[in-house]
Amino acid sequence: MSPDDPPVRGAVYLPARAYNAYQHWRDDDPEATVRDLGFAATLGLDAMRVFLSYECWQERPAAHGDALDERRELPAWAR
Repeated sequence: MSPDDPPVRGAVYLPARAYNAYQHWRDDDPEATVRDLGFAATLGLDAMRVFLSYECWQERPAAHGDALDERRELPAWAR
């Protein structure tokens, strides 16, 4: 990163309905995620950290993988 690069403004994302990463992915709600990331974009945030859940992946590997794929396909303003 060079001194001329704009600063990164980001946050850790955890939906309001979840109190840990396991709940985030177990009770996945793509519409709420898009809504929340849209709010973040209006605040000028351009980076989001998302914690994955190993336990959720162990229980439902295919569903967890599908949820991650959906996140990669979000509109640019919500990424």
